Order: sequence, then structure tokens, then C-alpha cells
Amino acid sequence: MNKNSFLIGVIGLGRMGYGIASNIIKNTSSSILVYDKDKAKSNKLKSEFGDRCIVCPDLTSIAQSAKVFFICLPLPRVSKEVIFGKNGILKYVKKDAVLIELSTLSPDDSLLINEKCKKKKVSYLESPIKGRENDARLGILHLEVGGAPNVYRRMRPLLKLFSKHIVYTGDVGSASTLKLLRNAPRYTNLILSFEILRLINLLKLNKRHQKILLDGILTNICWVWKRNIDNILAREITPSECIDIREKDTAMIKIFVRKYGRFPLIDLTEKVFSGYKNKDLNNIIKLLEKEL
Repeated sequence: MNKNSFLIGVIGLGRMGYGIASNIIKNTSSSILVYDKDKAKSNKLKSEFGDRCIVCPDLTSIAQSAKVFFICLPLPRVSKEVIFGKNGILKYVKKDAVLIELSTLSPDDSLLINEKCKKKKVSYLESPIKGRENDARLGILHLEVGGAPNVYRRMRPLLKLFSKHIVYTGDVGSASTLKLLRNAPRYTNLILSFEILRLINLLKLNKRHQKILLDGILTNICWVWKRNIDNILAREITPSECIDIREKDTAMIKIFVRKYGRFPLIDLTEKVFSGYKNKDLNNIIKLLEKEL
């Protein structure tokens, strides 16, 4: 598919959407349509690119004019309202249009949108973006795309206009599932990092001790994933350290940090390991599946 052959519409010109729209304009020879509830953002893009940027006054006008839609909005409820709400674009889009959702939605939301699109004979791809505002500005975002393979193949040249790395994950729901699962340890590690940084400040550790501690934490995180993940996924449980050692350590950690305040994630970790005496560490996944 020629990347200039469809009139593109971008809905949402926030931190990520503005950079995405900019790169689409820079890397094509045609104009694009844009809409944002905040008119100042649309006008700023137009002032930068002139006639290459066509500002639409409302959702109806962009829905009736564009053929391919990139939707980049901050919350799932906003995406759903824009797509199939009272004045959503599905009421007005042309048959055979393509909606590409760049926001992070739940798999259930993606499947719901896909079903509504099918009824209108509109194609749908989910493509939750991975990256930051600067990555969007530079056009080096990472994308995981779920949807019909033929639609993905047609849209891939357009996705490449603002991304560096694209992975096709399969049916609708697969990309959003992977995004949520990938984010789970990210946010857990973030909370734990805040708890450790708080302890560093409370204990007044010197720079040398801080470096030893943080290097050790990074080593432990890598050790868990590199040493255990293959065995856990394959259910090939082999003897290693017993859980009673982990229970002892986490109990001591909990007692130690209690003097300095409340640390919810450390408390939860101790609770998970508590009561698993004399059981192999690699069996933790079976224990969690059974008991939590």
C-alpha cells in the first residue's frame, strides 16, 4: 500500500499524539486531518505545517472525511466515547475505513470496539504505543499490533511513519494483553523502588553504600528473570533454594523496616512467602496459583 494513498485522520494531539501527527506529516506528501478537543493544540500543529494540516472543528467532520484514523487519547472511557459514544465517529465513518487505536485499553475494551467496528464494516487494529513523549516527537516509538493480518499488512507502512519497531501479535486483544502484563512488573518495581529510596533517605546511607545496594537490587531482578523464567514457563521445576529461607529473610526485612514506617509492598512480599516452609523456590508459581 502506498503510504500516501489514504487521507489520514489523527484524533488526540496530546503528549504522544502531537508527535505522531507531526511525523505523519513529515513523512508523507499528502495533508492530514486532525481533531483535538483543545483547539489550541490543533492550531499549533497547523501553524507549524500550514496547509498540510487540516483542522477539523468536530468529530463528525473528521469522521466523514478521513479513511484511516489514528486515535491517541488519555483514558479508555474517552476512547470509547470518541469511537462509539453519542457523537462517536462510528456513526459517520465510511465503509471500509480503518481505526487504529494507539491508546492503552483493556483487552475487553479492544474486543468490544472491534465488534462494533465489524457491524459497520470498519476494520480495527489495536496498537498500544511504547515510548515517551520525546520518542513520539522523534518518530521512534515501539508498537505491538493486534488485528486481522491483512489489515495489519496494509497499515504497516503508515505505522512506520512514526515508529522504529513494530511487532504483530495476532488477533485483537493480544497486543493489549501483552501491554498490560508487561506493565504489571514495571509498576510493582516502581513502588518497590520508592520504598527502597525512602529507606535510603531514612537510614542516611552514604554514596558508596547506595551504589552497592542499588547494584545488588539490579542483579537480583536480572537473576530472577534469567535464571528462573524458562523453568517456570516450561513447568520444569528443579531444586534450588528453599522457600523457608525466603520466609526467614522477608520476615527479618519486615521487622527491620517497621521501625521506619509502613512499607506496603515489603509487607505483602513477606505475607506471600509466609507459611511456605521447606518448599522449593521454583514451586512458588504453583503455590501462588493454588493459594492466592
